[in-house]
Formats: sequence, C-alpha cells, structure tokens
Amino acid sequence: MKTYEEFVESREQMDPSARKMTDHQWKQAYVAYCSSRERVRKPSSPNSKRTKASGAQKGSRRQHSKSIHLSGGALLPETAHLKQRVREQSAYRDLRLIIDVLAWVAIAVLIINALLKMSLMVNVYATVSVLIEGALGVLIAFSLKQLIQVLIDIPDIALYRIGESQSAQSNDEKQNTE
Repeated sequence: MKTYEEFVESREQMDPSARKMTDHQWKQAYVAYCSSRERVRKPSSPNSKRTKASGAQKGSRRQHSKSIHLSGGALLPETAHLKQRVREQSAYRDLRLIIDVLAWVAIAVLIINALLKMSLMVNVYATVSVLIEGALGVLIAFSLKQLIQVLIDIPDIALYRIGESQSAQSNDEKQNTE
C-alpha cells in the first residue's frame, strides 16, 4: 500500500485538479483509499479463501475460457469468478437481496395461482393450458430476476475493473521506480 506522500503524488499526477484539495480532504481521501485496499485484501467469504488456497491463477486477464480450480476439483470460469468477487464487494447487496426475495415471492404466487386454477378446471385441455401458462410465468420471473441481477452488476464490474487497472498501474510505477 502507498504511503500518504506517494498517494498524494499519484493522485495529483492522475488528476491535476486534485491540487486544489485541502489537507483535511487529502487525509479523508487517504483514509478511504486505505480502507478500500484493506477491504479488497480481506477475503469476505469462505469461497474466496478456497480459491486463494487452491492456487488461483493471477496475472494478466485472458479470454473468458480461462478457468479457476476450486477445492474439490470443480472448475469455475473466470467470468463466474469475477461475478462472485464483484458480488462479494458489491455496493448493491441490499438491492440484490430485495430482487431475490421479490422474485421468489412472484414465483410462489404464480405456482399457487396455477395450482388453484388447475384444481378448478374440468377439461384436460384447459388444465394443460393453465399448467403451461404457469410454467411460462415462472420462466419469465426467473429470466427477469437474472436480467435485473446483470443490470445491477454492470456498475460494480466497471468499478472493479477500474480499481484493478489502477492497482496494476501503481504496481507498474513501483516496479519502474525500483
């Protein structure tokens, strides 16, 4: 992690308008920088510990076909690993939970509705029609849930990649100065 002076110098190089910041603002920015670095370094779930312990490949990113080995011999594609890491550090964890709960409630309502309609039907064709309608409703609910999750992930992935590129640049700068 950078010292306070290195942090100020690198920020002034990236953003010349940062020179106008007060000493108090610089200290707040440095505290935020340190806490974000610590949060990124700390594994927040058992899965991230397993990934690190199993020799996850580090270094430059390759195509999406790259896989990461987890304990137990399972393979996790790089995109799934990225999604898992981003969701662990997400700023929208509460919103994601709300979407999950609402989706499951909608699915339960659709299933109960289809079962009630099926119990009232006498005709086989009407019963099959209601069954297909209920299955289609559940499929749409799952699809919407996944689509909303992807939309929530877009800003988190963008922030994650910006942070990764900044840390790679700072590592390159450190290596060049040594």
